Amino acid sequence: MQHEGYKVRISLLVISDLVAAILAFVAAWYMRFHLEIIPLKHAIPNFSYYLHLLGFISIIWPVVFYFHNLYSLPRPTYKIDEFIGIFSATTVATIVLSGIILWYRPKIITMGVEEYFSYSRAFIMLFFLSIIPLAFINRIITTKALKLLNNKTQKVAIIGTSKRARTLANKLLELQDKLGIELVGFIAEAPKFQKNRKLPLPVLGTIKDSKKIVKDLGIKEVYIALPPRHYEKLEQTLDMLAAECIVKELPNIFQIHTIFSATIEELDGMPIINLSTTPLYGWRSLVKRTLDIVVSLIALMIFSPIFLAIAIAIFLEDGFPIFYTQERTSLDGRSFKIIKFRTMRKDAEKITGPVWAVPNDKRRTKVGQLIRPLSLDELPQLFNVLKGEMSLVGPRPERPVFVEQFKYKYPTYAFRHRVKPGITGWAQVNGYRGNTSIKKRIEYDLYYIEHWSLGLDIKILWLTLKLLLKPQPNAY
Repeated sequence: MQHEGYKVRISLLVISDLVAAILAFVAAWYMRFHLEIIPLKHAIPNFSYYLHLLGFISIIWPVVFYFHNLYSLPRPTYKIDEFIGIFSATTVATIVLSGIILWYRPKIITMGVEEYFSYSRAFIMLFFLSIIPLAFINRIITTKALKLLNNKTQKVAIIGTSKRARTLANKLLELQDKLGIELVGFIAEAPKFQKNRKLPLPVLGTIKDSKKIVKDLGIKEVYIALPPRHYEKLEQTLDMLAAECIVKELPNIFQIHTIFSATIEELDGMPIINLSTTPLYGWRSLVKRTLDIVVSLIALMIFSPIFLAIAIAIFLEDGFPIFYTQERTSLDGRSFKIIKFRTMRKDAEKITGPVWAVPNDKRRTKVGQLIRPLSLDELPQLFNVLKGEMSLVGPRPERPVFVEQFKYKYPTYAFRHRVKPGITGWAQVNGYRGNTSIKKRIEYDLYYIEHWSLGLDIKILWLTLKLLLKPQPNAY
């Protein structure tokens, strides 16, 4: 069973993309053959020949967008996710279109001579550059129009009363307006869980009565967030609700199969499950390394004046050294020296030993008080990235003394070292940096490792740039 209006929303998104494609097609034609951004060597071709391309485009784009999950609901809460999705899908669709026109060349007759028509590569390039912003803008307009035209919210419930269920509830309550939903309450595992006072919303009943609850309240979607000891009720719940509403499950992040991308290997005919692989291997590792090198070099050129200004300020206040190096743990537990601008007095830990920084830390210099909240002291880590010791994006590297403490208290902590540490990361852009919950940071870091993609890295870098000039509450 689907949400009311689901097909209408998807249809409007498809229409929006087709409108963007037509507008981009016209814009590319005008720029190529009338504005002549690239000088023409021949006469302007017959427009009807190019209309053949529009037929291919109207098929290729929706199909490729569909396989890139651009027609799934709800849509991403971050606009950068939407943009990355459109860019990625459009790149693939353009490659497919380019392959087709290598083979599809309509016959034309010029001055009585029959020949094959060739499409302009410059036109294809201009179409590619035009459709990305137009599709992105169209989707923003369509999404806002849908919200204005349809103020009805879909009722949602959560099956389970565990801590994970409460965490999910808080996230759904935070995103209710964006997702167009109304979280109405919880459905308990058993009667004894009905009086859970820690829940932000009431308990509507138990799993046994879930079918009646869903019907009576008009609930269109349920999220299952059961603890492992109640997983035997999962199949029962699906049997009862599959025909009544959309059913989704929140996996337990500490279950092995969700922490890693498990792969099947063979040992002399015996199947072996490798639980320690991550998406970051082979060509993906090469892609990530290329991004690190290119972006780091560009960032060093852009930030060079800031580098110089900070270095001079540190020297004038407290002399040398300008930089501060500290041992951190990297890929597979190897150690390296992280480079930062010095923001504390010389020998700041001589008396205290290794400790966390605290608010209004008296060890900080005046320059440190200015640049640490803005994370500008982290800029020299671009050199660590170029050396291959770090990546732009990844779990933040920790000091070995703290790693030894955390890996025994949190069994999954060591899994963070399956990838290179990063200057920024998924935990950091979600507010978990500095002296914050270690458990939450591990959850976000493991999510990043499990779900790595080039698009996710670009999204994190974009969110980091947005935060760069805003003082961060835990950066002290």
